[in-house]
Amino acid sequence: MITRRRKLRDLIRSGQDYWLMDCVDEALAEFNRAIELDPSDASYYAARGQAYQAMGRNEEALADYDRAVELDPSYQPPTV
Repeated sequence: MITRRRKLRDLIRSGQDYWLMDCVDEALAEFNRAIELDPSDASYYAARGQAYQAMGRNEEALADYDRAVELDPSYQPPTV
């Protein structure tokens, strides 16, 4: 049986792999799934924000970076 933590780890790893292959749409989908499973992790919003930014969807990127900072005040978002 796959644990929730393992599923999240696999989704983020898969999203990062897609990101490295320049498959931003697929990366975004994986980050969305991770956020659905655990909306309390700032790193998931940060990763999705980067995907949105790469797609030119800056308002959505900013919203995700803001959410990441709300969840983890030490997070330093990139400039959009």
